[in-house]
Amino acid sequence: MVNKFLNVFWNICEKPVKFNSRTRYDLELDSYLNLADTNECAIEHLSVNLRRIRMESVGLYEEVKEKNKEQIEVFLKKEFARKCKIYEKKRLKNKDLPTIADIFSKVDLSLLLQLSIFEIVDKYLLALEMKEQEPLSPIDYYPEARKLHRHFIIHVGGTNTGKTYHSIKRLKEVYSGVYLGPLRLLAFEIQENLTAAGIKCSMVTGEERKIVVGASHISSTVEMLNLKEYYDVAVIDECQMISDKWRGGHWVKAILGVLSEEVHLCTAPEALDLLKSLIELCGDSYEVIEHKRTVPLVFKGLSKNFDLKRDVCKGDALVVFSRKSVLRIAAELEKVGRKASVIYGALPYDTRKLQMERFLTGETEVVVATDAIGMGLNLPIKRIIFMEGDKFDGESRRRLEPEEIKQIAGRAGRMGMYDIGIVSSFECKELIKESLDFEIPQIKQCYLNFPEKLLDLNADIESILRRWYAQNTNSFFYKQEISELLTSLEYLSKLDMSKYEKYQVCTIAFDEDIQDLRNLWYQYCIQYLKGEPLDKPVIEDKDLFRMEISYKALDLYYGFSQKMHLPFDEDWVYYTKLDLSYRINQEILRTLRTNHKKCRRCGKNLPWNFSFNICEECFDTLNMKRKKFYKD
Repeated sequence: MVNKFLNVFWNICEKPVKFNSRTRYDLELDSYLNLADTNECAIEHLSVNLRRIRMESVGLYEEVKEKNKEQIEVFLKKEFARKCKIYEKKRLKNKDLPTIADIFSKVDLSLLLQLSIFEIVDKYLLALEMKEQEPLSPIDYYPEARKLHRHFIIHVGGTNTGKTYHSIKRLKEVYSGVYLGPLRLLAFEIQENLTAAGIKCSMVTGEERKIVVGASHISSTVEMLNLKEYYDVAVIDECQMISDKWRGGHWVKAILGVLSEEVHLCTAPEALDLLKSLIELCGDSYEVIEHKRTVPLVFKGLSKNFDLKRDVCKGDALVVFSRKSVLRIAAELEKVGRKASVIYGALPYDTRKLQMERFLTGETEVVVATDAIGMGLNLPIKRIIFMEGDKFDGESRRRLEPEEIKQIAGRAGRMGMYDIGIVSSFECKELIKESLDFEIPQIKQCYLNFPEKLLDLNADIESILRRWYAQNTNSFFYKQEISELLTSLEYLSKLDMSKYEKYQVCTIAFDEDIQDLRNLWYQYCIQYLKGEPLDKPVIEDKDLFRMEISYKALDLYYGFSQKMHLPFDEDWVYYTKLDLSYRINQEILRTLRTNHKKCRRCGKNLPWNFSFNICEECFDTLNMKRKKFYKD
């Protein structure tokens, strides 16, 4: 067995390898040979160093190999025996585990080119320890909830059917309760709703806390649920989000672990079967209340020559799928005398609220929005007009999915205000029309968050995360996406942080695609390590985009300070965000007066959806010049 291993080791050393330019091998071969057998990196460094020598000079490699072969083999045998002894102790407790010989007989040589032999054994050891730490079922992570007999009321229905309304009605009747939703704006809306009813309610989100003295209720984003607090009633909104690979684990955690004997789940129909399965797995009871639309939803086509000035009516919401398109259409409407509120994902919540208030008070007649309008924004909209039929989802541009269309279209025809909800489309008319009646198939899987208790395992955090993600799950459970987490960990590779600290800072929410925010986050990590107070973000107001990033920087400053228990100026954050939200709102109003798409050559105004940056006349002129140039 050992001889077979040694043959494989020499085989690895003689294979070509691509070196990472960031990696340095400062020690010489003799240093590796003198390392104690407790150094777990020794084998990997030894094989890498030998391959490096071989790449530099085949002759030198043969000389080093022959000269030190006996010494190297003694060292390898020693280390190999130590690792095998650890493994065999584990195997005594579980005879179903493969033997050492079986492990190496099944290992692919392509894997051995990336890992040392002993790392492979380490992976088996880590997997064993993880199985010992992880419970047989995800429900066992929440022992306090298992002591309760919880009864679930599942409110199922489409958008605008009154699911949340009836749940909140029940929340108002009890002594203590919690609302858990997907958005800060929704949490704020529910807090205002309860406060207006004379109920003291605090609001807790990742970006903001409004703690009311003596509050009996909490309105919160789902990530902020306190699993140690008992509530008379809990309301969990938008439960179809359990199938979201990035955030779905928070809904699953809330459903499995919330401490309340009465739990109301608000969900779209496609998640009903899976929610029933989760509740049955917990051994709890449930009832289902179906909510139907009282306001019918109908599709009406637009005129062939659709005109923003002539055909857009009061109470319309025009839906596009980019910030740029929102601002351009709103600017076009402004130009023809129609004032519009704007709503898009990157818009700060306070500014979004100001824009909604303009529509609610009648200051504006229409709304121009992205799909941010589809979840939880209760506006008096009569007609939804899809101005685009596809969207960029972060990876590629694609057609809208039926469930996305139904979620957005459902905002038309608010109950109690209109007798009918109308859906129209500027593009992809057949797709939009057919999607309204499309029966969305039942969700088949939900996602689990990484269990923090696994950080106690004797391994680095990256190995623990990768091993946990690779392990198979039973039934309908999938693992949350960890790619962003691993990317953040790469940034921390040179910082002297414990794995617990690394996990905490890597789970602080911010827009990782914006490099300025990534740099600020890394700066805060360094300041945290040094025990220094975090620098307040610099507020930039050069343009709308920079102001929006500044607002996100304030959220990061707040979120980092809260999560890592650092002192910070909470009043400064609150008033700066309030002021910045107002300034962003004013900048939007200014932008709508000036943000018209123009030809970059002659300055002529172009339609908002014109495909090119120059008008047809300028294009023809350039084309004629080009032809003349080649002819001459």
